[in-house]
Amino acid sequence: YKPLLGLADTSRYILCSPSAFKGQDWLSPFGLLNSEALLLYLVKQYRVDTSNIMAVGISDGSLAAIRYSIEGRFPLKRRLILSSFPQLYLSQDNMLRAKEIKRGDWHFFQGGKDRLFPYSMVLPYLKNWQKEYPNTQLHFDQEGEHDFSWWHDHYKDQIISLLK
Repeated sequence: YKPLLGLADTSRYILCSPSAFKGQDWLSPFGLLNSEALLLYLVKQYRVDTSNIMAVGISDGSLAAIRYSIEGRFPLKRRLILSSFPQLYLSQDNMLRAKEIKRGDWHFFQGGKDRLFPYSMVLPYLKNWQKEYPNTQLHFDQEGEHDFSWWHDHYKDQIISLLK
């Protein structure tokens, strides 16, 4: 959440960040439970509008946002997914069958110089996702790196606009 502090209007948002720790990565049963527990706490404690929840996922956090979108209790209104490799969670066939993807907006920021997730594997998958689901926008930059700071430096205005 810290990189978003200067980008999101914190008078209008509650920023939270579940963690994948001690073997409780996003694809384990605990990964989803941790995200769910955090959101349930916020809903009870702060009366969060459950129709206006946004997820931002960066790198492995993108798996959390994608998985929660498919399996989570609350439908997400918008997602910003940066430097992702969705196929680690969702095969091409399962992506085509996942009705939950039709809910809310998806914004994928993917770079051609991503050191961890090769664009030659990710870009065709994301282009197909965008083709199948018109609620998806793909922001591909050939120079984009696997680092939020790169996206912040080059796409700051777009990210701020999406966080409104």
